Amino acid sequence: MNVEVEMWAFCEGSVIRNVEIPDKGDLLDEVFHWGQNDFQRRDCPSVSVGDIVRHPNGTRHMVMGFGFLEVPKDWTPEKYMVDHGGHKILPPMFSDCDTFEGLIAKWDEFNSE
Repeated sequence: MNVEVEMWAFCEGSVIRNVEIPDKGDLLDEVFHWGQNDFQRRDCPSVSVGDIVRHPNGTRHMVMGFGFLEVPKDWTPEKYMVDHGGHKILPPMFSDCDTFEGLIAKWDEFNSE
């Protein structure tokens, strides 16, 4: 099975990585595992925190520090990324968000300080 990943973490959404996964286990975990360049070499970074998996069922899931977070179909993490050595990344402080609403609330709190 082939699954597309929007590469936001280091490519700012300009690259779609195709990840070939076996038909076994949890699809999102398999995409993260097989999306590492150690297993499937591509001309782009490995799947990372902040990237968005396009699930075959039509949902989208952002890779978090621990697990995945379902995000709206038309939403992008672009405004939530910060510069990190010339690359845009999702700040580590968002890694513990377990709902989309929690992510937005944490961002609003972060920006009000």
